[in-house]
Amino acid sequence: MATEKRAFHESWDHLLEARPEGVAHTENRDVLHEAVGKHIEEARRRMTSTPGDVSQSPVPTMTDADTAAHTAALHAMEEPQQVAYLGKIALEQGVEKAIHLAEKTNSPYIVDALHDLLVDELAQAVKARRAS
Repeated sequence: MATEKRAFHESWDHLLEARPEGVAHTENRDVLHEAVGKHIEEARRRMTSTPGDVSQSPVPTMTDADTAAHTAALHAMEEPQQVAYLGKIALEQGVEKAIHLAEKTNSPYIVDALHDLLVDELAQAVKARRAS
């Protein structure tokens, strides 16, 4: 059975590159966990940067209406579905949006579980890219 090749948002490119600063050269879960953690922290820093800082942008295209709609959808879900929903957003639209929304849940579990899910997805992507 073939594994579906997931498309990652461009914000993941630097991690998926085969160069040493990326993680595409390893399947070591600890290395991947640390890399995703750094990616999340960088997203948090970008989200909290000052408006005049052009090198750091706020959450891209996340309007108040988008945030409200996603937040309402999240509150209607159980935690496992919230994590899957946020994971899909992180991979397809960027980690900044997903972290922005995850923090709206006020649940450290959601943020931690999202981190774990993203590590799993990255590990699968690395394995699939090495196999091809």
